[in-house]
Amino acid sequence: MFLLLNLSVNSDSKETYQNEKIMKKTVSTVIFTFVLATLVMGQEEKKCEHKKMTTEERAEHRANKMAEELSLSAAQKESVKAINLAYAPKMQEIREKELTEEARIKEKTALRKAMRAEIETVLTDEQLALLKEKKKERRNHRKGHHHSEGHGCGHHQHEIEE
Repeated sequence: MFLLLNLSVNSDSKETYQNEKIMKKTVSTVIFTFVLATLVMGQEEKKCEHKKMTTEERAEHRANKMAEELSLSAAQKESVKAINLAYAPKMQEIREKELTEEARIKEKTALRKAMRAEIETVLTDEQLALLKEKKKERRNHRKGHHHSEGHGCGHHQHEIEE
């Protein structure tokens, strides 16, 4: 009888130990999932910051980025900002038109090409070469990450590409 009682106690201890082990794993998994979700949400918010910017802020941001990447002079930076500002309403007009997705992409691409051509007139030969190299790097980076339309919040790095 004592032996039977002892086995019963050992069995309960093992079961309790296993339940605790399962509970610890479950809690760890929940915490890990929460931390991971928080990090992902932070990245998504960061990606979508551009949507909170005004047209002027976006133009300034793009000009600053180009100035940093291409070592633009102050005059070049202001010219790039002015070009970005000039094309912003045209791009917005395309977004608001009732077009098929294919037609929208076609119009946006044509507008970006015109904007790029105008920006290129502001750059030196060295800056143009550097711009083309940066463009190539971004394309290779995107290919490696298999980005597709519809991911994130719709922002794509098309500033002067295409």
